[in-house]
Amino acid sequence: MLNKWLDLMSRFGLERNESELDGILTMHSESHRAYHNMDHVRDCLSKLDSLVELNVKDDIEMAFWYHDIIYNPYGKNNELKSAIRAKEFLLNQRVEQQRVDNICNLIIATMHTQVPENVEQEFIMDIDISILGSTAIEYESYTKSIRKEYKFVPWFLYRKSRLRIMESFLKRENLYFSEYYRSKYESNARRNIAREIDQLKS
Repeated sequence: MLNKWLDLMSRFGLERNESELDGILTMHSESHRAYHNMDHVRDCLSKLDSLVELNVKDDIEMAFWYHDIIYNPYGKNNELKSAIRAKEFLLNQRVEQQRVDNICNLIIATMHTQVPENVEQEFIMDIDISILGSTAIEYESYTKSIRKEYKFVPWFLYRKSRLRIMESFLKRENLYFSEYYRSKYESNARRNIAREIDQLKS
């Protein structure tokens, strides 16, 4: 991950900022993280790299490094707090305000409560939930990891909340906003979600 970070810093015209990377890695190594860790960030960055048709990637990549840097299962507004953390770093590095605002908006978009305003938001939102369209084995591993992160929640409450969330996903006209991810993952994601819902109801 060091080389990817240094390459990104170079493309932004910044110093190496290895101490910032150390902080990012430390935050993502917190003991309560079973899914929202560096494996998730690494997966997102890998999928971003594969999008050869997307010309503007740097802001999305920066957003992915920070989009889950604050992750407290007990709390709310994790994405907003993560955006603030990114903003503090970027402004301290004298990155122009307009670009900082764009990166923060990309991070906030991963709350998945809004319709994307541009292509960049489409792709960061689609990549962030690409796990939904993974193989059945990968999806099961994902659901187990999410449950671990919320192990403090009694099963009957977790089950109720998880059902509500997954049923809301299934009711959407499209899970993915970009044509690329819709064609790649939509069908499989719906099968995975429907299967999880059946399991939660059984």
